Amino acid sequence: MEDVVTNLPGNPVRNPDHPAHMMWITRPERRFVASLNGETLAESDNAVVVTELGRSMYAAAIYFPAQDVAATLVEQEDTTICPVKGKSRWLTLETSDGEPKPKFAWSYFESVPGAEELTSRIAFSRNEVTITDAPL
Repeated sequence: MEDVVTNLPGNPVRNPDHPAHMMWITRPERRFVASLNGETLAESDNAVVVTELGRSMYAAAIYFPAQDVAATLVEQEDTTICPVKGKSRWLTLETSDGEPKPKFAWSYFESVPGAEELTSRIAFSRNEVTITDAPL
């Protein structure tokens, strides 16, 4: 997936309080698949890649359109706020073995200007899932 984030667009979304903190949203022409233990959680030709620079360059996050997510996810009450993305809600994965996985994914329900494309998309914790990609 390294080649997905090499050409970032010139207009990042910036944190108004810390201009060195910024984020880019790109739409690579690739199919992304998120899986857990061989089970497909999401698959999309319309995912977006978010690359964020803060104190360091963070690992790219893949945001899937909600309609392309097959996993059963339940909204949690706790929310977080990111100054370059907006307000998000954590999602718990309901598993087939009955053991829920809290804070497994998240979705922005209120995006900041410039990040509207993230609204209602779902990203998964990279520590939990395997994400693969291939050209379209």
